[in-house]
Amino acid sequence: MLNELRLKSLAPKQCPKCQAERSFKILADQLICRRCGYSMPRIDQAAKRNKPTESPFIENVSAAIAPEDNAAYGPRRPIPPPGFGIQHVGEVNKWAKAAYESAITYMRQEKWEDAAKAFQRALDVQPDLADAHYYLALITRDPEKKREHLSTVIAHQPAHSAAIRELMILNGDLSEADEAVLDNPFHEPEIIEASGAVGVTTTNLRCPKCGAPHMTTDDLTGLIFCKSCGHVDEKRQQAGSGGNLVMALLERRAQPVKWIIGERLLACESCGAERTVSGQKLSTGCIYCGSNHIFEKDALDSFEQPQGLVPFAINQEQAEQAIRKRLKGWFERFKGWFDNNRIERVNLEGHYLPFWVFDVQVSVRRTIIREPSSRHQSYARLSPGGLPNDLYHTETLMDSMFNVLVSAVKSPSRRMTDKLGEFDLSAMIGYESKLLAKHPAQIYSVDVDVASLTARSIVGEAMRMRHSLHAAQDATVNITTTPTGMSYQLVLLPVWVATLYELDGDVRNALVNGQTGKVILGKTHKPGIGY
Repeated sequence: MLNELRLKSLAPKQCPKCQAERSFKILADQLICRRCGYSMPRIDQAAKRNKPTESPFIENVSAAIAPEDNAAYGPRRPIPPPGFGIQHVGEVNKWAKAAYESAITYMRQEKWEDAAKAFQRALDVQPDLADAHYYLALITRDPEKKREHLSTVIAHQPAHSAAIRELMILNGDLSEADEAVLDNPFHEPEIIEASGAVGVTTTNLRCPKCGAPHMTTDDLTGLIFCKSCGHVDEKRQQAGSGGNLVMALLERRAQPVKWIIGERLLACESCGAERTVSGQKLSTGCIYCGSNHIFEKDALDSFEQPQGLVPFAINQEQAEQAIRKRLKGWFERFKGWFDNNRIERVNLEGHYLPFWVFDVQVSVRRTIIREPSSRHQSYARLSPGGLPNDLYHTETLMDSMFNVLVSAVKSPSRRMTDKLGEFDLSAMIGYESKLLAKHPAQIYSVDVDVASLTARSIVGEAMRMRHSLHAAQDATVNITTTPTGMSYQLVLLPVWVATLYELDGDVRNALVNGQTGKVILGKTHKPGIGY
C-alpha cells in the first residue's frame, strides 16, 4: 500500500482525457485512470535514475493522443471511451451491430480511421443507426460531414442532447467557454435580482403615413389603422416555427447569471420623459404624451420576444355580456342568498397573456397484468419464473401531443388560466410590435425550463388516460412515458381581465377567453389581495 501511494504520487495530477483529479491507479507497468480507463505507460526506474530531470511518465499526453493535423479523423477534444450499448430506438440489424462494436473497439484503441470505416459499414447495412452517426460526427474533421451526421441523429432522436450540443458548437451557438461550463454537471446559473431599474429598448408605435401616435386595432377586421389619418396597415407576418427545447435549455444552463427584473426604465422617444415601469410589462403607454411603447429588449437581455399572437375574436361589450350571463347562473344566484354579491361595477381590460406552447413526441411503455383465472395460473404467478405470457404483456408505443398550453405568468394564477379552455392556434399570426397597438401584453415570468416540466406532467397524464381506456376489467395497466422530442413557441393569447366590485365591498377577479368567450370566475376576496 505504501509502495502504491509512493508511485501514484509520480502520476499527473489530472487525467488528460476526463480531467479527473488524482484518478490514476497502478496496474503492472501502466497507470490507468479509474474514471475513464485511459492508460499511460510507466518508464523504467533505471531510466529515471539516468535522467533525474525528466518525469517517469509521459508529460505531453495531449500530444500523444491528439491526431495529426492533416488527419481526416480524430476527435476535436479528448472523449471518454464509449460503451458498447446502443441507444437506437427499434431493432438493430445483427451485421450493423457487429460493425458498430468493431468501431467502438477501434475508438477505445484510438484508431480513428479504422473506427470511421467500421461505423460506415454499419451505416451501409442500417442507414438509420443514430449511434453510428453520432460517433462518426465526433471523430470526423470535415464540418459538412459532421453537420450531416448530427442532423441525421437529431432527425431520428430529437431529444439527443449530446448531438444537439455538438451541432450548436459547430454552428457557433455555443462558445468554448459555454462548453466548459456545460461540462460541469454541478453548474447552475446564479440567480441575481437587479438592484434598480434596467434600461430598455422600445419601439414607438407611430403611423407610417402621418407620424401620429394613434395606432389601434379594428375589432372587426383585426387590422392596424391610424385614428388620425385613417391609414390601414394590411401587412401580416406568418407565425414562425417552434424552437428545439433541448437547445433552449442548453443555452440557459450555459449562462453565468439569470437576472430577476423588478422594474425597467422607459425613456420616451416622443417627449423625452423617463419613468420606471413594472418588469412584467411588454408594452405600455407614456403617461405624458400618450405614445405607445413596445419593449424589444433590455440592457441585461433577460427575455425573448414572442413568436406568434392570436388576435381577439370578441370585443369588450361581448366579454362583459358573457360575464353578466355567467353571474346569472343558478350557482351564483344560490350564493347570493347568503352574501350580497351583486355587482356594483366592472373594470374590464383586454390583455395578451404569454403562454408556452409545446409539441411533444413521447414513447409510451404499457404493461398489462391480468388477474389469474385459475388455481394453476395463481401458482404460476408465485413461481420463480414469474407471470405466464398470457397474463403479462409489455409493449412500447410512439405517440404525440400538440399545442400543449402552459401559462407563462404567475398572475393570473394557473388555477384560473388552466380553465380558459382551448384556443384555436390556427388563427395565430407572426408577432410584430404593432399588433400591441390596442391591447397591452405581459412579459413571461415563468421560463421555458420550468414550463416544460409542467408540459411533461400534462402529457404524461393524458397518455395514461389515452392508453388505459380499453383495458379489460380484470387487468392492471401500468403506463410510463418518456419524451423523445419537444419543441416550443412563446405565444401571446387574448384574454379579457375583469375586476368585479360587489356591493358588500368584496372584490372578485374574472377571466374571459378572448377567442371563445368562456368565463372563469375567481373567488371573492377583500381589496388588495391578488388573483
